[in-house]
Amino acid sequence: MPAEHGRGTAVVNAATGSSGALPAGTAARLLADYDARQPQGDFADRDPALLSLDDAYRLQAEVAALRVARGERPVGHKVGCVGPAVQQQFGLTHPVRGVLWAGEWRTSAAPIAVGAYDRLAIEGEIALVLGSDPGDTLLNGAEGRIGWRPVIELHQYVFRHAPPTVQELVASNCLHAGVVALPLPWTTEGGALTDVEIRIEINGRVVDVSRCDAVPDGPLGSLRWLATDLRRGGGRLEAGDVILSGAPGPLLPVAAGDRVVVIAGGQRVEASFV
Repeated sequence: MPAEHGRGTAVVNAATGSSGALPAGTAARLLADYDARQPQGDFADRDPALLSLDDAYRLQAEVAALRVARGERPVGHKVGCVGPAVQQQFGLTHPVRGVLWAGEWRTSAAPIAVGAYDRLAIEGEIALVLGSDPGDTLLNGAEGRIGWRPVIELHQYVFRHAPPTVQELVASNCLHAGVVALPLPWTTEGGALTDVEIRIEINGRVVDVSRCDAVPDGPLGSLRWLATDLRRGGGRLEAGDVILSGAPGPLLPVAAGDRVVVIAGGQRVEASFV
């Protein structure tokens, strides 16, 4: 699990303005839906497209603030929608971002109960950990000290309103439901990472092989975009933050009895679903 590093509201305050379309209590209802394993239930009878993207980020930040207030600890960020195909699907020209939580961190090889999630699915991707406070260096094209490892990202692959919208995606914390990772610290220094290959196996069968250069400018490109986007909303990255850089491959459903292995750069992480 990521170490305590003093984060709190700094991670969750990177929201922007609102169109005024948010009904009172929406964030509390979304959190209650998430706790009840019925994510985004509040959108079943509400068209999220009536919200702006800024509204959706405001909702994400308000839910995160409620989680902090009840004692949960943010440990970093995820970047999603990194490829042009999925961006086109949602009418985007850029990625999206969400918040990572210490309580949703799972150690490699630990069993994961499928019944604790709604429509569980996984991605294999590269996670980065910032070894020093980046300050403005990322905005200036320098990365500083960065460690990395392959991880398995857990998702609840649920959209309550059809067709799926980027507003529901962002308000739901980008469908994020947890991370399966090797224990920290991660000592490998990053480098460009664009030539790293990610292989996903399910039950001993290779189901996807993707290179990190399928993500524009690779994992470090996602990191630079995140630093810029957080700054736009008044947030920033700090030493110790964990960043999921976005998956170059597909989102894959899993079921009880599945065993998933993700391998990249000679490192291996796995999860057993029960």
